[in-house]
Amino acid sequence: VPLLVLVFAQWLIYDALAGAVDILFAAVVLLYSLGPRDLDSQVGELAEAEAAEDRTRIESISAELLVEQADGSTRGLAESVLASALRRVFAVLFWFSVLGPLGALAYRLTRETRRLADEQTRPGLKPATEYLLFLLDWIPARMLAGLFTLAGCYESAVERWRNCEAGNNADAGADLVACAGSGALQLADDVSAENEPDAITARAAMGLVWRALVIFVALLGLSTVSGWLL
Repeated sequence: VPLLVLVFAQWLIYDALAGAVDILFAAVVLLYSLGPRDLDSQVGELAEAEAAEDRTRIESISAELLVEQADGSTRGLAESVLASALRRVFAVLFWFSVLGPLGALAYRLTRETRRLADEQTRPGLKPATEYLLFLLDWIPARMLAGLFTLAGCYESAVERWRNCEAGNNADAGADLVACAGSGALQLADDVSAENEPDAITARAAMGLVWRALVIFVALLGLSTVSGWLL
């Protein structure tokens, strides 16, 4: 229903004020789809809390950032940032570039539906949303993993990518991104939520994500310019 409302709203405002309203509407939908919180701001808050030696705040922010894997274990802080970058940033941008506001909102709603299905234990809804999320993550995950090889240590990233044991579940894309990203950062294989000492690797992971996004935007810009020239 929300996607039908979005399509109807786009139809109503199509070409209004020479397309300015349509652009503003698309920007609002994109910003909403990137939510619920800004990943970079969370990592920055964690760094500030660590500098202030505020253990309570560090634990609170770390709990927000840490991501559970399909087997119930918790990823390390840096790997959680990398996995979150796929779901909360890159996949949204990818589907926005392909399908516009409809693609961005569809991905965000799929992710939120999966979360609600987990919380409310909806047996019929959970498998469907997990399979859809697996399909929606398939291309963006591999693109982001490839961008990580360009933005970090290429050899290590490719090796971790090849040896990654990503399954066919909803978290397969996040697993692949975490493997390639940790290799690009040359993180130790045994980094986990229990033994990771501070937020240094989390900041390094966020830096890797930003470099990958810059490369993605540059490639997208080049393809657009090439289309105009041709």
